[in-house]
Amino acid sequence: MPLPRAAIPALVALLGVLLVRWVVARWGRTRPELGWGIARPWRETGLVVCGALLASAPVLAIAPHLLSPSSLLPSDAIGHAGVAHAIARHGLPHGWVDAYYGGFPFGLHYQSVPLLLLAGLMRLGIDPVVAANALGLLGILAVPVVYAGGASRAGASAAAALSGALVLSWVAPSMAFIGGPGVYTDQGLLSQAVAMPVLLGAAGAVVLEPSGDQPRVRWALLLGALSIACHVQATAALITATLPVCLLLCGPGVRRRWLEAAGGALVLGVALYGPGLSRFRVPFSWVAVPPWKIVGFGPRVFAERLADGLWLDANRAPVMTVAAAAACCLCLLLPSRVGVAALAFFGTVCGLSALGEPLPKVVPLAQKLVEVYSPVRLMAFLPLAVAIAVTVSSHELLAHLRQVGADLGWSACRSRRAVMGVIAFAVAGLTGGALPERVDWAKQRARVERDWSGSQQCGPVTPVGYDAKLIASWIRDLRGARLAVDQASFPTSCPGLRGLDARAPVPLGTHVGGPGTQVGILSAAFDAIRPDREGSALRAEAMGVRWVLLARREPLLLDGWRIRRQAGDVVLLERVSGGDEVGIGCITSEWSGPDRALRDALWTELRQPKSFLDTPLELTLLQEAPGAFAKATLSVGPCVEDAARVEQVPREPGAYQARISSPQPVDVVVRATYVPEWRMTVDGQSVPHRKVAPGFVAVRVPSGAHELVAVVSLPHGYVWGILLATVVLLGIAYGDLLRDRWRRRDARGRLEA
Repeated sequence: MPLPRAAIPALVALLGVLLVRWVVARWGRTRPELGWGIARPWRETGLVVCGALLASAPVLAIAPHLLSPSSLLPSDAIGHAGVAHAIARHGLPHGWVDAYYGGFPFGLHYQSVPLLLLAGLMRLGIDPVVAANALGLLGILAVPVVYAGGASRAGASAAAALSGALVLSWVAPSMAFIGGPGVYTDQGLLSQAVAMPVLLGAAGAVVLEPSGDQPRVRWALLLGALSIACHVQATAALITATLPVCLLLCGPGVRRRWLEAAGGALVLGVALYGPGLSRFRVPFSWVAVPPWKIVGFGPRVFAERLADGLWLDANRAPVMTVAAAAACCLCLLLPSRVGVAALAFFGTVCGLSALGEPLPKVVPLAQKLVEVYSPVRLMAFLPLAVAIAVTVSSHELLAHLRQVGADLGWSACRSRRAVMGVIAFAVAGLTGGALPERVDWAKQRARVERDWSGSQQCGPVTPVGYDAKLIASWIRDLRGARLAVDQASFPTSCPGLRGLDARAPVPLGTHVGGPGTQVGILSAAFDAIRPDREGSALRAEAMGVRWVLLARREPLLLDGWRIRRQAGDVVLLERVSGGDEVGIGCITSEWSGPDRALRDALWTELRQPKSFLDTPLELTLLQEAPGAFAKATLSVGPCVEDAARVEQVPREPGAYQARISSPQPVDVVVRATYVPEWRMTVDGQSVPHRKVAPGFVAVRVPSGAHELVAVVSLPHGYVWGILLATVVLLGIAYGDLLRDRWRRRDARGRLEA
């Protein structure tokens, strides 16, 4: 079995650590004052922050390429930009976002603050691509800056604080979501990019002792609540990872502030996401997401990749991995309370990151918790754990070396030169091993932006005739139905990368990533349209798709389609018949069983060559019930859908209106994501609604001419619950300060009297 890639360098580093430990043990007669908790001067903190910003020079170098309307959107940022664009255009009538698939309620299942920030920038007139890239860049640049400033205020020396910031700036994981600039520039995780500086601020508010005895704002409480509104899973992961450290190894002040931060996150989190968790039923599901993106990796795979440097040093020498090993050894060999806490945090992050995959096998009841909690998010704090270990170990090492010099009777100047020599050696090793790869990364990213231009807008395999501006002009006037993009026919989801999602005037039936993926069953259903297979027009009708954009790779199957626009191999197809978002059909079968069984059955069915989508006039009723999964054929009775007519009336997102005429009773399906809060009226009278496959809402309409109105809403009391939680948290956070001011005012009034 070959040695891990980082084994030999780590062994050399360990020998160096042992040498340092021997020097300290041999000549250090006095334990040094470490200075934790004594804030550094503001001037020094400012210099450290500037140094951290300078360390992000590779990111700053590519910023001009990303802040252009013609630049590329990273993959998951496509979904964020698409949803934010829909909010900026239409607002949030009925609390509904009709950007992807059949729409979804805002805020219940996906963090809302980054989307609202992005929508606000778009409402100000900023181009959607520029707005998304600017917000993402700001988030990744803020991470090392906030960390360096917080470490300096916690008492870390300038060199130690800056070394931790360098880890966060120059980490190069094989999977972008773990950390570094690639969180946004490579993966487009906008919510994570926005949330990480807020989470670091919350951690700083917990760790830093407030100066003076005057009443203050409880910032830990406020920032904890803001964190969960920015990213619920990352916040839950950080709270879990810091739980044993704060409660077992820290003082009472830190424990109290940790409880405040966790309490603030819990109160607002329950208000924001509690109703959504209770309604996470078909068609909501994460089935379309690869399992590792939820549960992470098992202990063996995690440990092997960590030792090989893949989590911190992909495509370069394992410098960060070695630094992590050396820092942990120093924390162990030069023990202090802060060092043990840093080591415990690193071990907790690694241990919990590796438990997501085996835990449900050992504890079956943990399956649901794992799906919601997503343990893989803990890996996003691996670079932070390394940065803290590096900062703590380097700060304490320098303190020990200065004390050794003092014990040996060296002059202050000689001790300073020796310490500066150690700092220079460490910085040279870190810079020489990590910075060249980061510079190459920036050059490659800039080269991609330059090369994807002109006639090569999708890279070297751009379809003939593809032009982003031309396609934008094709779709500008589309109204009243959905547009799907055949992603498989374009290299690397090119239309989305070029901002089509962020500028589309109609809802999209295809999606790349980000908000919207929670409607997993509908994701699979829209992907099953497959315009390259026979019968695609019927499947498109079943999903309310009127237009399909594709790059032709073989003769087109035009059965049920016509070519609306064409440029070279790029074609915009339009379905020539059938309904759109409101359709007619008859419920002919019923599937019943627990929610998980229904979800699995739908997922399996949608991956078959033929499914219920091929017969859009025959609807399948979905009934959640205890017991085993079962299918049944229903007696249709009088239901002549061929003679029925539907005329849809344009409405705002979250509302559908149509005029129905039929000689017989029919089932009318509104092809929008099913939630219990739909209210259906026929001629002004409320009627019960039902869930039909793959997750739409349907209602029975009697014979004759009628008007159907379907309006969705957020769960009852949802907005009031959020407002109440916010007011309570603000009252607690500012309570001490307000009480002190009232007390002073009363005292001043009595004195004047």
